[in-house]
Amino acid sequence: MSELIDRQALLDKFATLKESAPTLKDVIYLDGVMAVIDSAPPIDAVQVVRCGECQYFNTDECAMVGTCDGCDCQVDLAFNSTGYCAKGKRRESEAE
Repeated sequence: MSELIDRQALLDKFATLKESAPTLKDVIYLDGVMAVIDSAPPIDAVQVVRCGECQYFNTDECAMVGTCDGCDCQVDLAFNSTGYCAKGKRRESEAE
């Protein structure tokens, strides 16, 4: 599985290295590395709101709480705080 990184944070680290590069050869090399990082295609991903961060977690409004198709009993699908769904909204205290 691919790992997500903060491209700008990585470029900033290389820019810091470039500032203290001892030779022109090192500067040119770091420019090349930064160009490769900058030209890498972005991954098709979205940030998720984990259940434990969601304003609806453990409430009746939670999309992970529903009724069972077989008997219409209440089913809680949010077994733990690390799950997520497409309808999650981050609590105000954790939104940044």
